[in-house]
Amino acid sequence: MQPQACNVIGYPDGLASPVQATVQSAWYTSGHQLKFMCDGYPDGTSGSPWIINGDAACGLIGGYQQGGATPSVSYSPYFSVNVSNLYSTADEAFL
Repeated sequence: MQPQACNVIGYPDGLASPVQATVQSAWYTSGHQLKFMCDGYPDGTSGSPWIINGDAACGLIGGYQQGGATPSVSYSPYFSVNVSNLYSTADEAFL
């Protein structure tokens, strides 16, 4: 999947409710890693999905201290077609 708008929902440590935003993803390293810029995704949100079209994962949050120079940028490995197909197959198995 190419960089695109996605909905990111995370569950931060110490908060009673999730944080959520619609963000525009972009290449961090073309063909390998994506990023988005948005404050408000602190510790505990790593691993949260980047959702497109309401039902498909296009990435997952990787955080600041193990993944970048600033807390306002989050990263994800690039989800190729194979990863997207695997996610869809697993999702359908639980419907």
